[in-house]
Amino acid sequence: MTNWNETLHPRATAGTFTDKQHSTPELVLEAVSDSVDEPTTSPELEAMLVSADPAWRKNIAENLDTPPALLEALARSTDRDDRMHVAMNGSLSRATLIRLASDPEEYVRESVAGNDRAPADALDKLTAEDREEGLEYTVCELVARNPNASEETIRRLATIEEDADYIVAAAAQHPRVPADTHEALVTHPSHIVRRGVALSHSIPFEAKHALITDTSEAVRAEVASAQSTPADVLLRFADDTSVVVRRRLAARWGLPEELRQRLLTDPDADVRDLVAARF
Repeated sequence: MTNWNETLHPRATAGTFTDKQHSTPELVLEAVSDSVDEPTTSPELEAMLVSADPAWRKNIAENLDTPPALLEALARSTDRDDRMHVAMNGSLSRATLIRLASDPEEYVRESVAGNDRAPADALDKLTAEDREEGLEYTVCELVARNPNASEETIRRLATIEEDADYIVAAAAQHPRVPADTHEALVTHPSHIVRRGVALSHSIPFEAKHALITDTSEAVRAEVASAQSTPADVLLRFADDTSVVVRRRLAARWGLPEELRQRLLTDPDADVRDLVAARF
């Protein structure tokens, strides 16, 4: 386990920390040890942190081994960057992450959205339909990629009707994407979303069948390279009009021998070379 005290906290040196200008790491640590049993963060500790070196605060904010008292103090800092960095920390308490999901600064909310230990309640708050700020693109995409997002949150993101293709595509790849959204996702008008469906490990191949003849070569290429695609479907891609699709097919390992032989006579040299290299 990382020793946060020894590796992340520089010793006070002349020109960097002074008693008059900055709180030294040692003074902050002493304050933490004195108040380790306190249920809430003391105003004195918060004041010490604000006057400490910003680079030092960033290090302790991002370190999973930082004592809870320091993390909570940073989460209440008036400095946006302190809150932004500590909101990424998986050791931050559930209650604090939920509170930071309502932070006035979007960068802080993005950090909560990208924290893979953020509770589902915090992620739901970030993407609520009744948010006064409206839905925020980056926040929503990060939530769609967060493993802790609830099924209802993913359903909401997977069915956004406005211009939010990358959000919907990310939701399509989430482990909790609801089954009753699969059909709409497979037939979505955006090839970005349909490509997300092709990449999804959560949507069964039977639901993706329409993607075999998708109008987008990017979508067909993902189907051709997916490990879940049946061998009889792979044979169909050997005659695909797009060289991009055939190259992705040829790059697979363990191709059926019949398919290998067909690709070895492909008019594209790169296709032939890719197949030969995987013999």
